Amino acid sequence: LKPFELSNMVWAYAKLSMGTPQFFQGVSRRMVARRRGEFSLQCLSMVAWSFATARHKDPGLYSNLSTEIISFSGGAKPQEIANTLWAYAKSRCAEVALFRALGDAALQRNLLWSFKPQELSNTVWAFATIGLKHPMLFRRAMAVAISKRRELSPQNSANILWAYAKLQVCRKS
Repeated sequence: LKPFELSNMVWAYAKLSMGTPQFFQGVSRRMVARRRGEFSLQCLSMVAWSFATARHKDPGLYSNLSTEIISFSGGAKPQEIANTLWAYAKSRCAEVALFRALGDAALQRNLLWSFKPQELSNTVWAFATIGLKHPMLFRRAMAVAISKRRELSPQNSANILWAYAKLQVCRKS
């Protein structure tokens, strides 16, 4: 299978709760054996999201993916950032360098302002879930959340507030 076909397939299996442990182990072996640059950031993010959604724990795969995701982080899109961070946090894989790189990427080019409410919520939730502070990201995310407050669902608002409370991040007056 081509990289995009494989990532779409594993996404579908995870979304439909159909993947067996053997299926995910096979995908993991294929991903670890990939050539550098063979999979796009979108594909790597989808694979990480799929493993987290399927609750298939594979710390070796997450570690393997993180190095390549970091190398792509400068061109990351909001969905790739949010989904990747969510997947790592959901799987309790605290790859600090990955979180820092994707947090920094969200701050480049005012990208954070183009995050959808769910992406913003998932991003700060992920940092709080693994207990990692990124002060500049949280300062800017607060401004974005306040500006987009009417677009936030109650769940988005609750996740954002929980993240700030968990990390004890507060706005200075």
